[in-house]
Amino acid sequence: MVMSVVGPNGATTNGTLTITSPTPNNSEGTFTVATGDTTGAYGVSIQATDLGSNATTNLTAVADEVAGFVASTNTVTLANGPIGDVDFDGDVDSSDITVKVGTTSANATTTGVTLGAIDASARTIVVSSGLTSSSVALVSYSHTADSFEIDVSAPAVTFDPADGTTVKNQSPYIRLVFDEDEYPGDSYKTVTLTKASLLYPDGTTADVLANFTTGDNIEYIWGATDLALGDYELTVSATDTALNALTDSVGKFTIAKRSVTLALRPGWNLVSLPDDPAATANGVNDVFSSDKIDVVLTYDPTSAAGWLSATRAAGATTLESTTLTSIDASKAYWVHSTDVVSLSVDLPGLAPGSATLPPAYDLSAGWNLVPYATADLSVTSRDSDDYFTGLKWSRAYSFNNTTNSFVGALPLDSSTVDVGSGYWVYLREAGTLVP
Repeated sequence: MVMSVVGPNGATTNGTLTITSPTPNNSEGTFTVATGDTTGAYGVSIQATDLGSNATTNLTAVADEVAGFVASTNTVTLANGPIGDVDFDGDVDSSDITVKVGTTSANATTTGVTLGAIDASARTIVVSSGLTSSSVALVSYSHTADSFEIDVSAPAVTFDPADGTTVKNQSPYIRLVFDEDEYPGDSYKTVTLTKASLLYPDGTTADVLANFTTGDNIEYIWGATDLALGDYELTVSATDTALNALTDSVGKFTIAKRSVTLALRPGWNLVSLPDDPAATANGVNDVFSSDKIDVVLTYDPTSAAGWLSATRAAGATTLESTTLTSIDASKAYWVHSTDVVSLSVDLPGLAPGSATLPPAYDLSAGWNLVPYATADLSVTSRDSDDYFTGLKWSRAYSFNNTTNSFVGALPLDSSTVDVGSGYWVYLREAGTLVP
């Protein structure tokens, strides 16, 4: 009888066993797993030979499996494992596996195919030559159902928000996602969170372990509320079901105001806000606060005056107006600046669960001066037809301050609307813009 144990490539435990027969018809093999040996599934291949030299094995043969592979690394992954030691020499190598490559399964051949590293535990084969992105790989091999696991790897955690991320939401969902599915057949996938400590911007530290909940012991989540602005450090520890410990892993994130930056150039700029500014700071001077801005205009087709404006007299500290006093996300604005200006405008946004409807703006037949509005500031551009969906629009214009020219857009063309920009749009009949 021959017994072979093979797991991850390069594992100390890999090799054949010494077999004894302490009693008739019974064979035994023993081995000692090396301390801290490589994490993975270890397959046991067994071959028994009777007195008539007839051999039998515990291996299951697979012929011409169409295997998937990653073209960038020429790594082929098999469906079954651990891969068996077919020749029982104590390792799994090219003598135990046949790989045929072709443009189709019908013309696949071993000609020109060279194998590199083989990992019996991960079920992977590196095809050193012969495999291209247009190839089909057929693999013949054997695998064993008799296996055991060695798991000495600590859990790995992914922080969300990601380490170093700035979050423009003072009530974020904070997630910890543990990756313990380390090899095919891994039985030790779940994790117990044992520590969660949060360092606040003011230097105080709080135990927030009880704030995290989980439904699968893989993802842990905390719906934080009303976090102060500033930098945070979240320190976590966890233990997997194989008793491997992750100790004091740190994720850092910053809570900042939700805002948009309007980049103004000298001359006229056609701009808009993607969402309403704070109710306590929506005055024309709150939003367009630079003393380099001397005129702000917008157009309201439902107003008798049509044009609404605010102007700054020479030497004045504020814009003055009786027709344009507040700024919101329902309109676009012509802004005249005498210099390069960068304006940061705070936008509180639509809070989850709030008794507030998402925005919808009624537009009139004819010309309207409209914004690019969005609740998701990460979506900085959208197709024009998608944005104006439901409206019977004929043409739209944005304005390019660099070239001092209007840029036209038509339905069904490839034009986009972009955050921070404003647009003239002509409607054949009244409608509602639902951004």
